[in-house]
Order: sequence, then C-alpha cells, then structure tokens
Amino acid sequence: MSIFIYLIILLFRWYLYMSKDNTKILKTTERKMTINKISRFALIFMILGAVTLSTSISQTLAQTVVTEIPNPAGENTEEANLYADDNGNVYLTWIKKGEKRVSSLMFSKFEDGDWSTARKIAEGNDWFVNWADFPSLISTPDGKFAAHWLAKSDVGTYA
Repeated sequence: MSIFIYLIILLFRWYLYMSKDNTKILKTTERKMTINKISRFALIFMILGAVTLSTSISQTLAQTVVTEIPNPAGENTEEANLYADDNGNVYLTWIKKGEKRVSSLMFSKFEDGDWSTARKIAEGNDWFVNWADFPSLISTPDGKFAAHWLAKSDVGTYA
C-alpha cells in the first residue's frame, strides 16, 4: 500500500476518535470549532484520496485486456471444471457424452496461450454426473495426477 493510503487510514481513525465525544475532550467553543474544521479537512482529504484511488483502479482496469480462448471441449460435453496447481499450471476437465450413455472424462492443459490436445482419463456407462457431482482432476507435488468420478451402485437414478 502506498503512504497516501496509510495517511488516509490514519486520518480516518483520528477523525473517528475525535468525533466520539468532543464535549468532554474540549472545554471551550473556540477549540471545538478548530477541531471541527480539522475534522472537515480530514474528511475532505479522505474523500479526495478515495477519488484518486478509484481513478487509479479504473485506469488499471481500463488497461486490462481480455482475450477469448476457444474451449477445447467441443460439442456434446458438460460439467467443465478448471483447476490450477501450485505451480500455476491450469487444467480443464469435462465430460464428453458418447453413444449408449457412455461418458468420458477428458482433460486439457493450458500452455503457451492455448489448450493442449484433449486426452481421455476414463470412461464408463454407469457414472453419476450432474452439476454438483462432477469428476475432477488434481496434480500431486511429484507431478502425477489423480482424478475422481462417481459410479452408480445400482440401476436407480440416484443410486
């Protein structure tokens, strides 16, 4: 944080402290008026600081460029899930729906500004997949991957 923001915080805290109970702290009317003028000055300073800060943030956001990256999943897919590991690698997993209720868990790694070729992790026709119970992928510290998916235990809808 810049020194300017620290000053704003300090002045705001001082303003709150002084505005708690001016009547006990200050005995004369003249001193109260002086404190009120200083309090107004502090409030104006804080407002100017907030405007300056918001202008700075607006300029930073205006300079941000958003680039659309094509989705590697393609058609007949659902339940996409993004995962970033501790090294900053980004992975996308999704379910590809096939014939005869076969579902395939696919993944792709984002590298050099594009998604890698999609690779299949597993497939099955007994998976339990919905918006809340979707397969996912993680990487381990030694560079290996672990994936999970739910298989139905019976023929019922929620078995």
